[in-house]
Amino acid sequence: MVITIGTSSFCREIINAHIDWWHEDYYTTVKKVMAPGFGGRINSDNNLINGRMNFDCSTVVPGDTAKCTNNAGLSKFRFKSGKTHRLRFINTGSEGVERISIDNHVMTVIANDFVEVKPYDTKVVTIGVVQRVDFVVKANGAPNAGYWLRSNLTSCSTANQPLALAAIYYEKADTTAPPTSTPWDVPDPGTCANDDLAITQPYYPIALPEPSWTQNMDIGTFRNATGTLLWTFGVSTMQIYSSQPCNY
Repeated sequence: MVITIGTSSFCREIINAHIDWWHEDYYTTVKKVMAPGFGGRINSDNNLINGRMNFDCSTVVPGDTAKCTNNAGLSKFRFKSGKTHRLRFINTGSEGVERISIDNHVMTVIANDFVEVKPYDTKVVTIGVVQRVDFVVKANGAPNAGYWLRSNLTSCSTANQPLALAAIYYEKADTTAPPTSTPWDVPDPGTCANDDLAITQPYYPIALPEPSWTQNMDIGTFRNATGTLLWTFGVSTMQIYSSQPCNY
């Protein structure tokens, strides 16, 4: 079956969620971040694709009492030889910028954040927190082949283990054997920036009207009287109580 959405046709759709991950429980991390004197950065422990990636429990920090499982396993996906597959990558993390690639496969980007763009080919795609990228891939490997899907947190992200792997197996591949493919030689530029906006042109551009007024909202940080690090937006900050979110 061939599915056509907008300007692209494909036979299968695969959704990937990519996330920087802390092994300790959420509230412990929040307490560290909100403690007086917090330095402003805290390293994540791992990087996940669809919630999975191996982890070395010997690296757990002192005081971390969360349950730990060594080498919990990787996500696996299927490609069919000669077919075109549509993949949606979503950065569901909290801090890290992800650089994503598939060994030996060129990706054709077709949409950014639900906006169709003029298709362009790339070996590595970069997505920031909460961003989404859609692309199509022609499955040009052998029927018994396997390849690594790689997701690297950029060099300017705070991560103890930045590399996430998932296995892509063709229809006759041995899914118990890890792929032996090698990554593209595309070094991390170390900029923490998205891919060049000049190459992501909307398929159906809509001109914006001239605004009646413009206001710049600067983003910054400061320490309050207790030494807690807070963010500002337009020189203002606020504390939200999750038990009463509708009051804000």
